[in-house]
Amino acid sequence: MHSQSGRALSSVGSEHLVYTEGVGGSNPSAPTKDSQEWLSFFVLMHFVYILYTPSKDRYYVGESAFVSGRLDQHNEGFYKGAATKLASDWELFLEIECSDRSQALKIERFIKKNRKERNWILV
Repeated sequence: MHSQSGRALSSVGSEHLVYTEGVGGSNPSAPTKDSQEWLSFFVLMHFVYILYTPSKDRYYVGESAFVSGRLDQHNEGFYKGAATKLASDWELFLEIECSDRSQALKIERFIKKNRKERNWILV
């Protein structure tokens, strides 16, 4: 969802800048895992995201500064040992904007730690 200013609206209705993929030569390229982690220290905003796979009826919780790129990586099997490898139809269910990576990690840990009681966030 985008506003008229060219900024994206998160699922909670707040604006954030849209990440545009860098271009290597004439072929657009998505950021690598290493470059995302390095850049995340310089990006003020981070997000906690919840993915959903209809084929397996499962949810996944993660954090990133680049949610759309991370979603693509999960669907492409980029993370070989990850819990998301069981499906390739992950879709963004919820995105929570955080002030920085530290806050995002705290929220992500809270949701994962309380996974047995996390139905409250899906209601």
